[in-house]
Amino acid sequence: MSRSKTRFLACAAVAHTKLLGIFPGIKLGQTQQLLASALGHKTYQSFALSGDAEAFDRAEMAVLDPAAVMLRAMYFKLPLGKDEWSVLIEEISAKQVVGTMELREDLGYAYWLARHAFQQADDPRIAALVRPYKCSHSYGRLLSEQIDITATELKSDEGPLPAILRAAVHGEICAEGEDYVGLAMPVMADYALERIGRNLYDGPVLLNIRQLGEPRRFCPAEEFDGGMPF
Repeated sequence: MSRSKTRFLACAAVAHTKLLGIFPGIKLGQTQQLLASALGHKTYQSFALSGDAEAFDRAEMAVLDPAAVMLRAMYFKLPLGKDEWSVLIEEISAKQVVGTMELREDLGYAYWLARHAFQQADDPRIAALVRPYKCSHSYGRLLSEQIDITATELKSDEGPLPAILRAAVHGEICAEGEDYVGLAMPVMADYALERIGRNLYDGPVLLNIRQLGEPRRFCPAEEFDGGMPF
C-alpha cells in the first residue's frame, strides 16, 4: 500500500468511527466514497486511480466541497447535513491524520499559507535584500492584513479550481545588526500555490519580492516588548 493511500485511508478510518456514532451501520466503503466526493471525485475508485491519490499525501491545502458530500450521502440514504459534516472535519483535524495539510472549504486560506511562508522568510532572495547592509536576516512581519488572492484561471460550473493561486503579502524584512539594532525593509512579496489535484494545492512558492522604500532603523526590544509579531 502506498504512503499516499495510507493518509487517505487514515482519514477514512477516523471519519468512519465518528460517523458510526451518528449513522449506525454506515460502512467504511461508504465513508471513503463521501471523502472522495469532497475532493472532487464521483467515486473512491476515481480518486484512487487518479494522480490525486499521490497528491493527497503532499498537498498543503485541500479545498473541500461539502455540497458534493451531502449529495453523495443522499445516494446512501444518509441525512448528512452541514452540522454532521463540520463535526466530521473537526474530528479528522483533531486526530492529526492529515499532517500539516489544511482542510478548507474556500480558496482564502491560500493567503494565510503565504503569510506564514513570509514570516519564516527563508528564501535566499530575501537574505540578498539585506546583505548590503551587513545585517543578519531574521524574519518577516506583516505591515497590513489585507487579503489579496488572485487566480490565473476562474472556476466554471463544470471546470476545476484555479490552476494557480497568487497571494501578495505586504510586510517588512527585519534584520538584526550589532547591539540588537538592525533594519526593517518594506517589501511586497508575491507567492503562488499550484493546484496538484482536483481540489488539492501545493505549498506557497515565492515568485518575487520587491523593496518598496528605504529601510528604517529597527530595534526588536523597543517595538515588541517581549513578544514576536507572529
